[in-house]
Amino acid sequence: MSEFTASTLLGIGGIIFGSVAFAVASTATDNSLFTAARICLFIGVALIFGPILMLLWVAKYSVVARSIGLGVVSAVAVISVFLSIVWVGDLEVKNTPKLFSGDSVDPVHPTCQTIPEGALKIFLGSNLAWSNRYPHTILRVRGVDMLVIDQDKDERLIIKTLRVFDESGTLIARFDDGEIWNSGEIRTKRSDKSTLIVYDKSDVEVMRVRFVNKKSLEITGTFFHPPTAPVFITSSKLSIGGMTTTNSCFGSNEADIVVQ
Repeated sequence: MSEFTASTLLGIGGIIFGSVAFAVASTATDNSLFTAARICLFIGVALIFGPILMLLWVAKYSVVARSIGLGVVSAVAVISVFLSIVWVGDLEVKNTPKLFSGDSVDPVHPTCQTIPEGALKIFLGSNLAWSNRYPHTILRVRGVDMLVIDQDKDERLIIKTLRVFDESGTLIARFDDGEIWNSGEIRTKRSDKSTLIVYDKSDVEVMRVRFVNKKSLEITGTFFHPPTAPVFITSSKLSIGGMTTTNSCFGSNEADIVVQ
């Protein structure tokens, strides 16, 4: 088999690996599939550009011509890998429930100064809750865990459970250990790698979760579960029925907000 034929076959193999990578990444909703897509992309680029580089290396050209050719092909290969990885990363952020930690500083809280080092901090408007346990339930209504935060094997925060109901009590969005479902009448948005926003059928924002950094998150939204009173969390307060809480600090609870 000639070097040209072998290079052609390897190139075809590279195209196949690249096509598989793009197909997997375009439909994936699980982080492991995005990892597989990245691996396929690396293999594909290696199979396509590796033989070209080898042919240029042994070609009977001048040293200058070979050097220019090797430099150009190497640059194209590196750029291809970079753009492909960025594309896969953008799709992963958009299509998976995992939120990636931001690098922002915690908001200053006026009364909460003695939180244990390394504890998870949950900013609920101007209120601050904390916990040292995972998984951790932030909101429980009538015995139903509506928002639970956990850590993955790399100690990154993830949404383990999320339930979003409308005013009638109909479930409109659900996350369960990586599985995403919505009723089709709502939409979810990832404004950045650290933020998840849910809009109702009237396109009104009903929930926002932002992972501020590796140990902190902010939550705002309106959480319905009739016939109980809705839970309102704004940027400044937490309200349940006629009771409003501001600037409070509490921690080490089984659940931060419990509504019966």
